[in-house]
Amino acid sequence: MGRLLQAQTLQPDMILCSSAKRARKTAKLVVEGGDLQATIEVVSDLYLAPPETYVEVLHQQGADGARILMVGHNPGIERFANRLTGAQEAFPTAALAEIGLEIDEWSELSLDTPGRLRNFWRPRELDQ
Repeated sequence: MGRLLQAQTLQPDMILCSSAKRARKTAKLVVEGGDLQATIEVVSDLYLAPPETYVEVLHQQGADGARILMVGHNPGIERFANRLTGAQEAFPTAALAEIGLEIDEWSELSLDTPGRLRNFWRPRELDQ
């Protein structure tokens, strides 16, 4: 996924990652695989978090980071992304969604903020 982020010019400004060992390993592999410059911030609140927690964590970012990569868990991260976009995408392990939001800073985000699902990648589709 790191190479995909690099190829699509979607390098994140920061990565917010669950404290789970598997999530931290995934975030590290993404950074290394794409030779990304983003730092990984481990956020224990993201561990098995509901969609509301994703919003709260992003609120803490204020105006920082125009593009943030979140590494979390299902069902929370799937529900969060689907709520913002109105999509009904199933998120297998290591899926990646690019969501466009019309906000100026993260504190403006709510679960009712309309987002647009720009792209969605599943790892099995990338191997083909």
